Amino acid sequence: MMRRRDFLSSASALVMLSMTGGCGNQRQGPEAVKLDRDVCELCRMIISDIRYAAEIRGGPRGKLVKFDDIGCAVQWMQGVAWKDAPETEFWVMNSRDGKTWLDARVAAYAPGATTPMDFGFAALATPETGTVPYAVMADAVMARATVTPAG
Repeated sequence: MMRRRDFLSSASALVMLSMTGGCGNQRQGPEAVKLDRDVCELCRMIISDIRYAAEIRGGPRGKLVKFDDIGCAVQWMQGVAWKDAPETEFWVMNSRDGKTWLDARVAAYAPGATTPMDFGFAALATPETGTVPYAVMADAVMARATVTPAG
């Protein structure tokens, strides 16, 4: 027969185990953007146009951060030590449908779009005439890096 003290000790251990099981953020993938409520991590503007949103998940805790423009995401990413870690996830919204998240490093980018922070790149699922790959888009963003982190 289990003594009350042993039972309480076991129950306490189970509660602690269940609480600590979720400490290492094991979430993956992009999350829904709450339009007109979520804020861009870099420029602190409210995200109001889903077609140009981007998200990055990474770091020691797998934290998810949101952006209103791929240009803000590219700039912000330059400041994190884990930017090239294989587990770092980076998405951009397909500007054609505003519903499909794309791997930001694989998407094609159409220059000349009117975007929230005026970086001017719209993400597409497949390359088209006039689109550029991620590396070319990122170089162009960094060449004109005009947004500084708020705060």
